[in-house]
Amino acid sequence: MTGTWREGTYALKVDSDVEKKELDLAGRIDHLPLSQILPFLKKYNVLRGEYDGRQVWLNLRFKSPGRTRWMDGVPLQVERLSFEGDLGEIEGGGFHIRRWNPLEFSNTEITLRNLQIEKLLRLFGRTELPKSVGALGELNGVLKLEGARRMSLSGEYSGLELIFSNRGERKSQVISLMTGVWNYDQGRWSLTIPSIRPYEGLF
Repeated sequence: MTGTWREGTYALKVDSDVEKKELDLAGRIDHLPLSQILPFLKKYNVLRGEYDGRQVWLNLRFKSPGRTRWMDGVPLQVERLSFEGDLGEIEGGGFHIRRWNPLEFSNTEITLRNLQIEKLLRLFGRTELPKSVGALGELNGVLKLEGARRMSLSGEYSGLELIFSNRGERKSQVISLMTGVWNYDQGRWSLTIPSIRPYEGLF
């Protein structure tokens, strides 16, 4: 089965045994607006909350690991997963989704390129910046996921603009480059920042 969905395309191959309630499937999605699948993800509790998927496109390659009983939920092997658009690029793959509700998946690495933090927050429905922040900048790095309870993010962050008042005069400080590692382990967060390079050295 192939077709078009908005400006994207898709292909799906399904081999099923109705009597045994088993199926084997493989598919691909190219340049599909993320806004088209967010209602589906929310319906099955993969995502919660309000999201704005406009100007973000999804590319996906997936298949099931052989014949699977569909009554048990269909696990998937994700060969490639990427998002592109105004927010930058997010690309990963080579992992398995073992369960959908609650979501359970194997370890994987995701590459982030020119990720616009303000637009990423807008995707998650957060549109207002704190008054002390002029711009959130962009991130380049690697996100390592160990299931849903552990993760680490390492990379370079640039373009953060902080706003402060000096004797009644509004000033701004831009961080031209900041490197760091951000870890999450079963509810505990830690952040290590080995270097910060402010623009014009005001800090």
